[in-house]
Amino acid sequence: MTSYDIYVLVLCGIVFTVFTAIFTFMIVALLRYYLKLVKLGAEDENIKIEYEKAKQRKGCADRTLEAMGCAITFALSAVLVIGFITSNVLQAKERQMVGSVPVPKVVMSDSMSYKNKANKHLVANNLNDQVDRFDLVILHQLPAEEDLELYDIVVYEVDGNLILHRIVGIEEPNEKHPNERWFLLQGDAIHVQDRFPVLYSQMRGIYRGESVPFIGSFFVFMRSPAGMLCIILIIFACVATPIAERKMKKIKDERYTIICPPETEPQIETEEEPEVIDECLKPLDLFKLRSSRKKDIQIFRSRIMHSSHATHELYADISLYLEAIEGIRISYSATYQSFRLDKLPVARLTVKGNAVIININCDPEHYHHAKGLFTDHSHRSSASNYPLSVKINSPYKLELAKTLINDVIKNAKGRDEVLL
Repeated sequence: MTSYDIYVLVLCGIVFTVFTAIFTFMIVALLRYYLKLVKLGAEDENIKIEYEKAKQRKGCADRTLEAMGCAITFALSAVLVIGFITSNVLQAKERQMVGSVPVPKVVMSDSMSYKNKANKHLVANNLNDQVDRFDLVILHQLPAEEDLELYDIVVYEVDGNLILHRIVGIEEPNEKHPNERWFLLQGDAIHVQDRFPVLYSQMRGIYRGESVPFIGSFFVFMRSPAGMLCIILIIFACVATPIAERKMKKIKDERYTIICPPETEPQIETEEEPEVIDECLKPLDLFKLRSSRKKDIQIFRSRIMHSSHATHELYADISLYLEAIEGIRISYSATYQSFRLDKLPVARLTVKGNAVIININCDPEHYHHAKGLFTDHSHRSSASNYPLSVKINSPYKLELAKTLINDVIKNAKGRDEVLL
């Protein structure tokens, strides 16, 4: 490998690394965003359709398609890897003298691609064994020096380059070169002979008409810096793609079992109390529910379902407490469940991880004696309707939130009893 090849390889490696890092970051970000949508329920309808179609298809057909895809991927990878190895073996051996085993070589010029009209010897001797650029030719072991004849095609080396040309003249030893036999060579597509005569010691092999058209371009590419980086990219894709697919399938399977739980045998009724989460996720009261997008409701409810059981109970308790207020109206976004009394904001609920957060329309300054129990967001313009925030993580905090909600309702309606 020349210094120029090393420079190109390093440059391509830098560019490849930068672009791979950028695209990897983008793909990971998109994958995380998609998985988040799946977890939050935004893709529930698409998942249902996908799984219903999969059920309608025969399992054997799916396995056949999957096996065919794996076989095609394996075959393509094998071809590229074999091509990469073969191209580098060819490059390593092409400057060596051909022995008893024939050696393939890629033709890198057009000097033997056609018959130049000026070369009368080609027509006179009916020489039709031309080769095009990027043909893969088979070189055989050189015969003895005295057995080389006119119009043989040989490969010789000069200034580190390998040239495939035809012998058009032979000068026997004379006064000018008493101890050497000179060979005059010329390309069929060139109208003049090579500038310098060639010695037998410069020759590497002889061509006897065996070639494969154009396949050499593949081997040339595979041994180039771009080809080497292509191999790395394919290996990266073969490793990363199955990992991403397994991750997506796992999340979809989990989500599908939630939105379409498997049918089970009837359970024997017991005297145990029903879980609070059943009340939390009961059918919505259309009178109380203000206009909200169906997808927002699904996403918000999925946030609750992915939290812990203790969080379910705390959320259900405070949510049912708010829903029981006379005249309350409820609306949803993908992040919050909001409660209003006519046009008055009362509270806003959300679940973050395993914590229930309630933002209440109270002035934090009126509760300065309990500042360690809540967070003051009055300095934020986005929290102007709900300046006081309580993280409900214990029964005490739950009771505190209910007391604050009572204060909001009493101030709004001027009454002592809030609940129906």
